[in-house]
Amino acid sequence: MGTSGRAGVLAAAAGLSRAGAWAPEWRAIFDKALAREVEERRFFLWLPVAAMGGVALNLTADSEPALWAPVALTLVFSGVAYLSRARPVAFGVTLALAAVFGGFLAMSLRTARVAAPVLDRIRIVSLTGTVEEVDLRPVGARMVIAVASADGMPAAKVPRRIRVTTRKTPNVAAGDYVALKARLLPPSHASLPGGYDFARDAFFAGVGAVGSSLVPLHSDPDGLMS
Repeated sequence: MGTSGRAGVLAAAAGLSRAGAWAPEWRAIFDKALAREVEERRFFLWLPVAAMGGVALNLTADSEPALWAPVALTLVFSGVAYLSRARPVAFGVTLALAAVFGGFLAMSLRTARVAAPVLDRIRIVSLTGTVEEVDLRPVGARMVIAVASADGMPAAKVPRRIRVTTRKTPNVAAGDYVALKARLLPPSHASLPGGYDFARDAFFAGVGAVGSSLVPLHSDPDGLMS
């Protein structure tokens, strides 16, 4: 080993030695701060922060994880936290981890509860449904419709809600049962990393397709579907 190599090893060893010397002091500082948070009853205020961290982890996952994993981890760390109540550091760390996985679990349950079919590809569909929202514009309107039926699509693949636009102002209001023929496509994902992900917001709103009406809306569905 050359001189420069030995010097690098010695410098690394010195750095580790200094870190080891500081470790007990940092741990004492952490213990003191944790004890003060507990004494002043502020420690629980960090639990929602940890839970939100779990929610963020869930939203950034590449795919929806199995539900049993966050359930098991939340129970495990909650149990360990309960058993380590007499050890402030272990108690704080395990309780924070329980909150993280609890937030992750809450987001998984929310996702499972709102899960609904999403359109697989561009389709032209004749459908019926109930108007839930109407957003009138200077030209035309945008509406959210709860779908009742869609021609040519299996019931298991029909979106729960769709959002469509019309070229002309429709003579309908929220609560009307309508029929229409529309060109639908899946909600779009973010075009750039970190950009707005409309598909995610649409998923949690139960909107499985977006598009435009190809014919004027009819409040009597028999007029179009016959």
